[in-house]
Amino acid sequence: MIDKINFDGTGTLTQLQDAEREYSYGGDEAEEIYAQLQQNSMDQDILRKVALWKLGRILKVDQDIIDSLDKVKEWSRDNFFSGKHKDEFSDTLVKLLGSTGVGLPMASTFLRFRNPEVFQIVDRRAYRAVFGEKYKEPPTEKATNYYLNYLQKLIEVNSKFPEVEYSDLDKILYQWDIINNRGIKLY
Repeated sequence: MIDKINFDGTGTLTQLQDAEREYSYGGDEAEEIYAQLQQNSMDQDILRKVALWKLGRILKVDQDIIDSLDKVKEWSRDNFFSGKHKDEFSDTLVKLLGSTGVGLPMASTFLRFRNPEVFQIVDRRAYRAVFGEKYKEPPTEKATNYYLNYLQKLIEVNSKFPEVEYSDLDKILYQWDIINNRGIKLY
């Protein structure tokens, strides 16, 4: 029987048992994944959940927030930027940011996939390409204006380069940053 667990010989079985009791990595997500696998075969959705769990990116978004995300699909860019959906948008964004595993880059990704004609992904590379400075995650109370400012800047870029589709700008700026800012740290 092994009663020592580390290389210097100071670990004990009691310490190992204590560590097991204190283990909390990923919360209930692992148990949910195990339960799903008892009922189902492995599939792409479960593999994604496992990968996110391993990366420490547990995602918990309430159904009412998901329902709010569905509504943004119908918004036009003109209506959105004229302020027609400002309160609804702000409410959705703040709720998203209050969800487990969601910061502004992830929230903007959800919004973009739902309506790329209005929303674009804000990430470190695209932000740096547009503003020439490092991205800093804003506090939740400032996130709406921070993100709107970013989107407004993308509209300005798009007006200078109308040949480029607005809905592709985040991807293009991301790649532009990789090409033009090699060797400059993101963080």
